[in-house]
Amino acid sequence: MIENKNYISIIMLGVFCFVMFFAFLGAYPLIDVDETRYVRIALEMLISNNFLTPTINGEIFVEKPPLYFWLEDISFLIFGISEWSARLPMAVIATFGVFMTYFTGKMFVSNRFGLISALVLGSNVMYIILSHVAILDLLLSVTMMTSVYFGIMTLYSSDKRNWFEWIGFYSFCGLSALSKGLPGIIIPFGIIFLVYLLSKRLNDLFDYKKIGIGLLLLAVIVLPWHVMMYKVHGAAFINEYILKHHLARFVNSAGINRKEPFWFFLPVIIIGFIPFITTTLTVFINEIKKTVDNFKFGFNYNLFKYFSQDLIMSKRFLCINILSFLFIFGLFSTASTKLPTYILPAIFPLSFITGYIFEENFENNKFATQIKISNLLMIILWLVIFSAGMIVVFIPLFEDKPYFVHLCISTAFVSLVLAIFNIFSLIKNRSEKYFFASSVAFMAAITIILNLYIFNFITTFGQNELIQYASYAKNNNQKLATFNFGHRYSVIYYYGDNVDINETPDYNWLNDKLQNNYLVILKNKNIVEMPDETKFKIVFSGNKYSLVKKINNEK
Repeated sequence: MIENKNYISIIMLGVFCFVMFFAFLGAYPLIDVDETRYVRIALEMLISNNFLTPTINGEIFVEKPPLYFWLEDISFLIFGISEWSARLPMAVIATFGVFMTYFTGKMFVSNRFGLISALVLGSNVMYIILSHVAILDLLLSVTMMTSVYFGIMTLYSSDKRNWFEWIGFYSFCGLSALSKGLPGIIIPFGIIFLVYLLSKRLNDLFDYKKIGIGLLLLAVIVLPWHVMMYKVHGAAFINEYILKHHLARFVNSAGINRKEPFWFFLPVIIIGFIPFITTTLTVFINEIKKTVDNFKFGFNYNLFKYFSQDLIMSKRFLCINILSFLFIFGLFSTASTKLPTYILPAIFPLSFITGYIFEENFENNKFATQIKISNLLMIILWLVIFSAGMIVVFIPLFEDKPYFVHLCISTAFVSLVLAIFNIFSLIKNRSEKYFFASSVAFMAAITIILNLYIFNFITTFGQNELIQYASYAKNNNQKLATFNFGHRYSVIYYYGDNVDINETPDYNWLNDKLQNNYLVILKNKNIVEMPDETKFKIVFSGNKYSLVKKINNEK
């Protein structure tokens, strides 16, 4: 019977991952800026047959290590070059992360706990979005946290049997470092050190034989690419890759205008962990109140008791995940450079924490009041989304945007169905199960809408014009340049070759390109500001950009 439940859970997760991560992957273009940039880098590696040095538009790109680009190239070699094959590696990685969460939770607590935690991970907003765009953050997060949980497993296996777990820890730590550099090493080692310290097992951690073999394995994975890059590019590689994009970014944002306040990731987590953030927050607030009340009777500051082997496994694993979340959140909050996607690794321990809440509710009817409150909050959110979607339908401003109207109607309809379902479930006894199921179902529906409508809608703010113009130049075998709007990598990707880029309003440069029979993409405002002596013909004109050529190109 237990084995049958395990098989049912695996099949359920397989169907879930197909709907959430694989369906409609190619239904929308690659999105500027990062997705088109990283995919183009992988393509240039493949075209040049140079899998050592990443380049973009012919220029060396050493901000990131190469594992992501290698995975992209493997997908291109097997399935050909398309938006679908470009996103396929991240869909596979997302699926691996969900199943890793399931098997980890199953091993530490129970099959149901693993299943709940895996569904929470795969159903939150941040994980869904990053599983559908071809960028590096999901790869880093999955490899990093797989390394962490292998490290945690070493605490619970005998000395004779935990070689496998240690090999997993160091192997995935190496893959994490090849995904995005030093954070892939610092976070797994930092968390495991703290867990062993608070578990009073430091002597077991510093087993020199295992450390020596582990570090050797880590070096075998990480060093070859770095050594070869240094051999080819010398000190320039160290200055750009290590000093600027690792150390300087952490300390002072390295002049890239990504410096944010310490609390930056708090709203990111709140929004990114929808729809389960209401449950986690209501329980968290309730536990804080209990802690404050305990101050009246004295408070025990002994952290070691929360990691003691005498504590039941589920609570001990909960404490380890709370520690992991705080470590990741604190480290990235301390760093000067911040982007919303950086905090994705924290979603893994947060999913286990939320999984614990629902598991305790299903098993012992705990947190029932808090979950009902979160259900009520989500009903309010669904009704707000429904109202906003329907209001858009009656605004004349959007009459000529049927695509956007369809998007709003679809989202409003799904929100209304979920609100009605949750209202009825709130009346039912033990409605928490209905709330959890409806939250997962809602995010599955939103994922389909995301693929078919929202991602496509994002490209209507000018990127669709860039794709059209770049494809036109490619199909007509014309040289292409861009004028005075910086790097929009969709131009390079959809053109399929290097593009001449000018980031300043230098009209002498523009004249030169036109005289040399280039097609030039520029903003419409630049056409208005064009000097009288610049002669050109508009090939295409859009809402934001235009494509121009030399006026006497016509026969």
